[in-house]
Amino acid sequence: MRADHAALAGVWLDHDNEVRQLDGMRLAESVYADGDLVGHGARHVALAAAVDFADAGAAVKALTTVRDLTSHGLAIDWRVDLESAWFDWKVLSHLYPPTELTGVDRPTEVLDLWRAKYYLCKCIYRAGPGFLQIRDRRWENLARFTVHDPRYLEAIDQLLSGVPANRIPSDVTQALLAENLVVGIGELLWFAPYRVRRWPIPSPVV
Repeated sequence: MRADHAALAGVWLDHDNEVRQLDGMRLAESVYADGDLVGHGARHVALAAAVDFADAGAAVKALTTVRDLTSHGLAIDWRVDLESAWFDWKVLSHLYPPTELTGVDRPTEVLDLWRAKYYLCKCIYRAGPGFLQIRDRRWENLARFTVHDPRYLEAIDQLLSGVPANRIPSDVTQALLAENLVVGIGELLWFAPYRVRRWPIPSPVV
């Protein structure tokens, strides 16, 4: 994985638990650092450590990993503790649902709801020449944004892997935070939507 990605505990060629136990279904650890898990046939990935927002740097790396793998449609085993988070869990509800969730009221109910409401392309962006379009359904209704201001485009490029808040113009930060497109994690800011790889259903529905 890239330097801005979290350590992995395992990578498999199938998401079914029984199939993953078969010989040859787990990829060699040398593949993990390759950066092209999808190209190697990965379908299921496990993160090595739980995501704890008390450690901003590690949390951003883990979320970047989950976001990017979600964009490819991979199944992901990850655990998250939201006790130190400054935002509602729904901000992350477009990501593949975690295996374990703590740090929220009624965690079992929240996790069940996350799983029930999850689908691909819930909060995505696509890039064109000189613009970026964002489509967000984390709060049920579709919100659409088209970004063409060079200042915003430059900021988003930095925010994809997380960046200290003081490196982004304050007006840009406030506008993106107001729409929950950027997440504040400690002293860092992180861009939540993932890049769409392919439409799973007709685009007007997404």
